[in-house]
Amino acid sequence: MHHAFTITYDYLCPFARIANETVVEALRDGADWELTFSAFSLAQSHVDEGQPDVWDRAVGADGTRGVMALQLSLAVREHFPESFLTSTCDSSTHVTAAQPTSTTLECCAASPPPPASIPTRSSFG
Repeated sequence: MHHAFTITYDYLCPFARIANETVVEALRDGADWELTFSAFSLAQSHVDEGQPDVWDRAVGADGTRGVMALQLSLAVREHFPESFLTSTCDSSTHVTAAQPTSTTLECCAASPPPPASIPTRSSFG
């Protein structure tokens, strides 16, 4: 039976990591799912009313931990969808992605990330 659904991902949320690991494992085992991976920012969900969004703050500013990694994942999702699962959804990425290295930034500098609010539909299966 074919199922279509959306799953959110975030590099700071342990619940998102567990859910994504489970879904990715099922996809690799042949699950017939049409998924939309939608970015969620735990950092943004903790912004007080009237404060600037984490997307509008300087890199490294207070409250922006994990935001750059999420933006980089959006660039991968949009420009290199065939690499999205292996580069952004495995457990080692969730452990280290909160603070990407300068090498990671250099690799993605040529592909600016789209706004976080744009979901992209990807089919796997």
